[in-house]
Amino acid sequence: MKTKSTVLKISAVIAAAAGLVCLIVNIAVNRQVTWSLYPIGGLAVVLAAMCPAVLCRRFRLELSMLAGLAATVAYLYLIQLLTGTADWALGLGLPVALLSFLPVYGVIKAFVCLKNKLYAAAVPVVALGVIHPVINTMDARYLGQAPGAGDISWMIVLPSCLLLALILAVAARIRGRAK
Repeated sequence: MKTKSTVLKISAVIAAAAGLVCLIVNIAVNRQVTWSLYPIGGLAVVLAAMCPAVLCRRFRLELSMLAGLAATVAYLYLIQLLTGTADWALGLGLPVALLSFLPVYGVIKAFVCLKNKLYAAAVPVVALGVIHPVINTMDARYLGQAPGAGDISWMIVLPSCLLLALILAVAARIRGRAK
């Protein structure tokens, strides 16, 4: 545990030093804090996701994913504030982040739990095929467009992903029988 906390401390010092360099350069060039908050926020997201993985003994993946999700949503909100754009971080950013983190969790869990990695490889393919049209629909509704208006990409993505997942599952089945 001591080694892990040392790694975390060293990582935090490196991230703080990198953030400080960005801040100093930003102030020296622009005489104000503008762009330096982008890399500082990115470093904070990485550290937030890394802490549970290094410090926790149980539920490392789950806690890292939750910390990463929370930090990502906070980072999206920071970007919204820095760019001065309309209220999109919670209305669009949060749902997209949730829909992105859930399949990533499923993929990692599949690779950890399943012995046959071809089955595990089929999981992200199905997740991509299912999530793509959902995110496109959310995006269209957020932008005030009719869902699916002019967007036929799901007609290509969904069947292609399902076909690839089926091929991977059949290959996994054949490989499992051969052993």
